[in-house]
Amino acid sequence: MGRMYVQWAHLSALVFAILAASCAGGPAAAEQNKGRRSAYLSRNWHYDVIITKEGTRSEGRIGRLSYRGFEIDGYFDTVVTAYGCYVFRRRSQLWGFGGYRSIELPAEPREIKESFSAADAERGWYFGALYERKRGTPESWLCISREGALPGGEDIEAWIYPEDIADFVESFSLEIRLPTAEPKRR
Repeated sequence: MGRMYVQWAHLSALVFAILAASCAGGPAAAEQNKGRRSAYLSRNWHYDVIITKEGTRSEGRIGRLSYRGFEIDGYFDTVVTAYGCYVFRRRSQLWGFGGYRSIELPAEPREIKESFSAADAERGWYFGALYERKRGTPESWLCISREGALPGGEDIEAWIYPEDIADFVESFSLEIRLPTAEPKRR
């Protein structure tokens, strides 16, 4: 009976060691152990935080913002929707937070004297300062900003109808920026 108990104990220890190694060790296990925290902001807006290398020293997070499946990632520095304010940041190492991070709205957008026009509606966007909305702009429109996006390095600030985000990005040939910077060469 004692010998059988020892064999079972060794077998149990071996099984436990294999399970522990597959859950916590090695690059392959860490890569498989990606987490995802999602928030459906509305039927159309979605915000994901993807956790990479969860539980390791290299654990990182990448925030992604999308509208009806179109990922806005990296096109804008700031995105203000009816559901919140998101700021894009790149990270220079594997750990930390990159991509869009949800922050408190620094200020409520205020209406300016200029009125929203039929031309604005037809175009699907208008230039306007961050947090300054033309009177009559639909609540569903979002406000964006990006430093150095225009020719000559000028900043861009605009209000956009969400259905026209992709067209806006294409019109200004905005390049996507990845949430993680390229590794520095030594």
